[in-house]
Amino acid sequence: MTSSTQRYMPVVPLGHLSPILDQPELDMEIDDVSLPSLDDSDVESEASTSSTQSERLSHTFREIVHQLDDQDNISFSSLLPQPCLRKTAVKKFSQLLALTSKQSLDVHQDIPYGEIIIKRGIRF
Repeated sequence: MTSSTQRYMPVVPLGHLSPILDQPELDMEIDDVSLPSLDDSDVESEASTSSTQSERLSHTFREIVHQLDDQDNISFSSLLPQPCLRKTAVKKFSQLLALTSKQSLDVHQDIPYGEIIIKRGIRF
């Protein structure tokens, strides 16, 4: 093997607590790793997923707009059903971050793990 050949080290799961040692028998060359090929159904499925995510993002934005019509700001928890599954909260938080990155919304949190306050952004 030449020094210009890239090497691949397998990733150790986070739950594995032993240190990662240099184990040459686990080393593989990049050329040895095969990647799955995409067929047309995979591409259509990915486009469908993207469309669904866009629809969910639009729905969340409309929900926030409706609540901000009456107030200057709202809390993140007001967007969540009660009781709320962690999975639901994570999805809603991800959508909030996407809207914040587009400057549609401005968010603020006074303390770590505290309530997230949502306001109109520059491009609201």
